[in-house]
Amino acid sequence: MNAVRDESILRERVSGDTFREIGERHGISTMRAHTVYGRAARQHLDDLQRRLLANAQSATDDLEVLLIPHHSGPEFDAAIDYLRWVAAELAERGVKLKIHPRPAMNGIAFGLEDVTRSSR
Repeated sequence: MNAVRDESILRERVSGDTFREIGERHGISTMRAHTVYGRAARQHLDDLQRRLLANAQSATDDLEVLLIPHHSGPEFDAAIDYLRWVAAELAERGVKLKIHPRPAMNGIAFGLEDVTRSSR
């Protein structure tokens, strides 16, 4: 397992690249790109979901935060795509997510909060 490659494949897929494009770029088959993406996505979401749950169960107001720098272009678009992907994937897992947008000195901070238990 190559963690750097796996993270790259996850980012590329979330940004809209096809498995064929990803496979060609990394010198692996389309099927292997699909498998690596599935594993990387599952691990990434499992880790994020655990952190969100721990924050929800703690007595603090901790949030997971995604900082998106002020600028337009591919990096900005990729960050927004990632935020949308996370929200959709966690919703499929039954996680109700509240997103807290806040201006920051160098961009926009999106705080992620698991409100699943509080909405039942």
